[in-house]
Amino acid sequence: METHLLKQKFEQLFSCKNEITHFSPGSVNLIGEHIDYTGGKVFPFIINKGIYILTAPCMNEVINIYSETYNEKYSVDINAIDLMINHGWRKYVRASIDAA
Repeated sequence: METHLLKQKFEQLFSCKNEITHFSPGSVNLIGEHIDYTGGKVFPFIINKGIYILTAPCMNEVINIYSETYNEKYSVDINAIDLMINHGWRKYVRASIDAA
């Protein structure tokens, strides 16, 4: 999805304006899968697919998240993160917030 469409969706979902947009490109290994840590030759390269993260300031300690891939909205209270509950992609988000 194009960035301007993501920003529109962000504003619709969260009723606030997106202030910072981040993009993390994906990468693939043409050769060298699982040999880089043993000293083998690796040929990774970045691709144009990746993850966009749009953010806006939070006025409380609840982080609201939406996954375009899963079409799901999710809220996390940063003071009550339960890492033992496994809810697919949401567990990764909770662990990332907990580690920050």
